[in-house]
Amino acid sequence: MKKLLLLSIFILSIYSCQNDQKAIELTSLLSELGDETQNFTVSSDSVSEIIGKYGTRIVVNSGDLVHENERSAIGEIRLELTELTTKEALVRHNAQTRSGDEWLISGGAYNIQFFDESGAQLRLRDGKSLEVQFPKLVDEPMQLFSGLRNDESVMNWQL
Repeated sequence: MKKLLLLSIFILSIYSCQNDQKAIELTSLLSELGDETQNFTVSSDSVSEIIGKYGTRIVVNSGDLVHENERSAIGEIRLELTELTTKEALVRHNAQTRSGDEWLISGGAYNIQFFDESGAQLRLRDGKSLEVQFPKLVDEPMQLFSGLRNDESVMNWQL
């Protein structure tokens, strides 16, 4: 079944390259096939440990999270974790592993975001950091890259 799905995606991708609208439809279809986003709730007055479905471990000191205006978060905080740990997940989320013209070996792609009770996004206070441990998915040593999307929403990874 998985091979059939991948073959279908490949055929659709070749067909979709003929037309920008078809490329948009393919991207939409791929995003509907699976969503790796997980939601966790932590208190704004505690230190919490979260472990994702695929093994990502995050220690959150909620006091280190603030709104854009530096106001501290209060109440419950929602942590959104996306763990892209397979080639299929990377393709579904249009997060191909390229850095410029070079292909990268991926140890996974991860997105961690925080939101307050109203849905406003939170960020880390200046000078603060998260303690994060990622699962070991490949034997090769990995380096940390940041993914940036261009105007066409194609992901490019930078060391």
